[in-house]
Amino acid sequence: MSLLIGIHIQEVLTNAPEITAVVKERIYPLVIPAGVPQYPYILFINGGITDTGTKDGTAEDSVVVGVAVASKSYGEAVRTANRIRYLFVGKSAKYEDLEVRDCELLGSNEEYLLDIDVYTVTLQFNFKTLDY
Repeated sequence: MSLLIGIHIQEVLTNAPEITAVVKERIYPLVIPAGVPQYPYILFINGGITDTGTKDGTAEDSVVVGVAVASKSYGEAVRTANRIRYLFVGKSAKYEDLEVRDCELLGSNEEYLLDIDVYTVTLQFNFKTLDY
């Protein structure tokens, strides 16, 4: 199962200068650590896995992942999300125990959170993966 997709997300985002120039090291899986939020930041969550099976076993997994950008500036949130989109869509990667074969954008959502005065842009990706 591709529970390992978070490794790929973290690897791609932390090694993209166009992303770290904006969010620094503030890229978090699942939850924002106590003491944060300092804006902007990125939060990603594995939304579920679908196993594509064959008679011989698992062929590959489809993994849906949400990646959210939170910023005090709408323009910064949208621009950062757009950069993230192109870091993942149509790209593949190989790691010691995981292969990312493809990625497609399923959709996006924008919100303004009035109570904390923050803009968020959330991207939903579908990754095709194979574990080793």
